[in-house]
Amino acid sequence: MKKGKSNRPVLEQEITLQSSIAQNLLSLVKPVSIALYEINVRLPKAQGKKMQEAIDNEILKPMAADLKREIEQAQALCAENGVNSKVAFTDPLTREITLSYPGVRPFLKLILDFDLMMIWMHKLWFAALINDDQLLETRREWGLRFERARKKIVQMSKNTRESQD
Repeated sequence: MKKGKSNRPVLEQEITLQSSIAQNLLSLVKPVSIALYEINVRLPKAQGKKMQEAIDNEILKPMAADLKREIEQAQALCAENGVNSKVAFTDPLTREITLSYPGVRPFLKLILDFDLMMIWMHKLWFAALINDDQLLETRREWGLRFERARKKIVQMSKNTRESQD
């Protein structure tokens, strides 16, 4: 083994994302993964566990619940209005991603759920049940929410590293 290189396990997983906004969010996975690794592996166990619980309760679980609610609302609106069309995207992305820390999987699942929500939102849009502004505002709000989540997780990791020094 070369000096300075670490030989660590990684998980390779193939995913498919339909919407371009969800595809763009993949760039957030690596910094979140590194931050979560720092929090859960490098910190003393009790401190890491406390920090992870804060991330779960303040960031990940609320986002998951909100995505679930929005998907269910979109599905119900489609059902109420007889919308059963299939939305296809012209440039879906199928890619093998490498996860270096398993703790990032809930964040990745949020991106996958967001992609599903965008499929449902586009069904509503094509059925004229929401307008352009509503679709674009949903995209914008969720894109910002994911970015804020990334920043908060990375900052929490940075703060704990600095307090360790």
